[in-house]
Parts: sequence; C-alpha cells; structure tokens
Amino acid sequence: MRLLIVNCDDVGAAISSTYGQYGQMLERAMLRADRRLEILHADALTGPLPEDHLFDAALISGSRADAFGSDLWIRRLIEWVGRVDRPLAGICFGHQLLAQAFGGQVARAPGGWGVGHQSVYVLTERPWMTQSFKEVRVLVSHQDQVLRPPQGALPILSAPYCPQFSFEIPGVALGLQGHPEFDAGYARLLLERRRGMIDHARIDAAIQSLAEPTDAAELNCWIINFLRMAQ
Repeated sequence: MRLLIVNCDDVGAAISSTYGQYGQMLERAMLRADRRLEILHADALTGPLPEDHLFDAALISGSRADAFGSDLWIRRLIEWVGRVDRPLAGICFGHQLLAQAFGGQVARAPGGWGVGHQSVYVLTERPWMTQSFKEVRVLVSHQDQVLRPPQGALPILSAPYCPQFSFEIPGVALGLQGHPEFDAGYARLLLERRRGMIDHARIDAAIQSLAEPTDAAELNCWIINFLRMAQ
C-alpha cells in the first residue's frame, strides 16, 4: 500500500532535530505497524497536495491549528479531502478536519484541554480491529474536539471528556482524537511548553500519567487495517 502522510504543522528545528516533524513521527509509527508500507509525504502548509492516482490511502497528521480555522491551507486541505477517491485517516487535527470536511462540527472543547494519558471506551467493534477491547489507552494533546460527527458516521471510541473521540465513515474515513504516534518524551515536551496555557496542577498530573502504558501499537495497526480494507 502506498500511504501518503500529510504533514499539517512545523514543530520547529529545535524539536524536529530530535523527534522529527509530525509526518516523520507518523512514518515511524506506521512502519512499526506494517513494514510493507511504501510511505509518501506531502506538506499541507506548503502544498500542493497530490492527485489521488499517486497513492492508495492517506493519513492526515496533527497540528496546533484549528480545523475550523480560515487559513488558506486549511481550506485547501478540506477541498482536497472532498475530492480524493481514496480511504483517509486522521490523527487529532486530522480527525477534526475529516469531521469538518464531511459535514460534522468542530469547536473548542467544552471542558478545556485534553492532555496526558487517557482511557477511552470502545463503542463499536469493527472488522479492522485486531482483537476485542472494551477500552484502549492513548496519549492526547488537544484543545478542540469533534462535537458532532458527520452524518452516517459510526461512533468508534468515546471518553467522558471527549464523547466523539473516534468515528468511522465506512469505507471512506477514520478519525482518531488521540496520538498513538507520540512517545512519552515528546508528550512531556509539549506539556512543559504549555505551562501558562494550562494550569500547573493539570500539567503536573498529565506528566505523571505519561509513565502509564498505552495501546498505541494496537491503534496504529487499526489505522493501517482500516485503510487496507477500505481500498
């Protein structure tokens, strides 16, 4: 499978020298899930985005931007999503952008930032899941969330603080609010940089939670399985 990873942010040279850009983080995560992948890259900020005959499926990265923002690159990305005829997946911002593109609603999270380690409930079991789970654990970092998924979307995962944590438009798109591509070191760096934006007690609790295990490897396999089955 030729997987196009669409990078949607620039984390800066100081961070990328250690962790890479989001596109590179996703490449490492996806290749751990499936070494057979052929990875292609595009950058939504600088464009242009490729025509869909050049790839088999696409994965849209996270970003500090708002999926409901008016930036030109965001509008172009939404237009691109609307016209490509390939299965799509999105992480965090990518999840929210897919919701926007297909008629859902995204806004600031009513409860404020979601950070650190979160356990989320599995609402709907799907054929692309590798085994049965009642809940999964994943790192999160977001201040926006999907409030209303696209019409006809299946609810996949949910958490009390973020009910629309994951949705699937069967055969078309899969959105996931969490970050299975993050490691604890990068998650901690983000948390430290957001002191002042988020209260210190919440930051400290989130940093402490990073020691807990996650199901990131499983979630990355789900993404690849969905994209393969949707081709």
